[in-house]
Amino acid sequence: MQTDNKTCSIRNAKMVRFFFAFILIVLAIFSLYSCKKKEVETFVSGDFVCYYSKKYSKDNSVGVVIKELSEEGKQKEVIVVPEYIDGYRVYIYEKKRPSLISLQYTSAFKASNIKKIFIMHEINKCHLRAFSGKIITVSMDYFLFPSSDNKVFIPYTNDFSYIIYENSYTQENIYNANVTYYVDNEIYWIDDYENELISFIPEEPKKEGKAFVGWFKEPECINKWNFEYDVVPKYIIGYDEVTTNNGEKINIEKHICTKLYAKFE
Repeated sequence: MQTDNKTCSIRNAKMVRFFFAFILIVLAIFSLYSCKKKEVETFVSGDFVCYYSKKYSKDNSVGVVIKELSEEGKQKEVIVVPEYIDGYRVYIYEKKRPSLISLQYTSAFKASNIKKIFIMHEINKCHLRAFSGKIITVSMDYFLFPSSDNKVFIPYTNDFSYIIYENSYTQENIYNANVTYYVDNEIYWIDDYENELISFIPEEPKKEGKAFVGWFKEPECINKWNFEYDVVPKYIIGYDEVTTNNGEKINIEKHICTKLYAKFE
């Protein structure tokens, strides 16, 4: 009987040692992921803390990566991601961190007061989960898995099926922007307002040899939009039923878009 107890004690001791060895191995693996790499040299450009890198470019060229918001940027409600900084193409930082359940993503935009992020150009794939405001973008093919709190506004379309299916958006995520700015019949900027004044005016477009006069209500540029008095209505004129690529039927609001046209002289 004593021999059996001794054998059992030895077996239990081995199991305890094995368990602790397993825990140490797991901790070592996670420490490898969490160990900081050599810190890159960063610089501040307006609202952003950035660094130079080739990581996100498709042609291995040097670009500027937005790592996080600067102290100035953290105070703002509206963030505009530029296409270029100091002549270099701009990308958005993203880091995947393993957890016991799934991958966790580090976002460059960690600020609770952000209401809108504008991205008016193509950007690298990234997760924008760190804020609960509006993402207003013409780059709808480049975003994955927004937070359930995010509202993603894109140029007006009646066909959301491809965008929803390819980018893991849901019907609750994606909306038509109801304000569109045009320069020479090309989309220059989009935004979204509901029965209110336009509070954010985009940077004036430029045309060589000509001066920008303002934004007008029709292509002929007769009636100028007055940002102090003109209110953007949000007209919902009905719903369209569309079928996504995975066969799901959803209802999409139909809007009348407010269109503004640039005039140059």
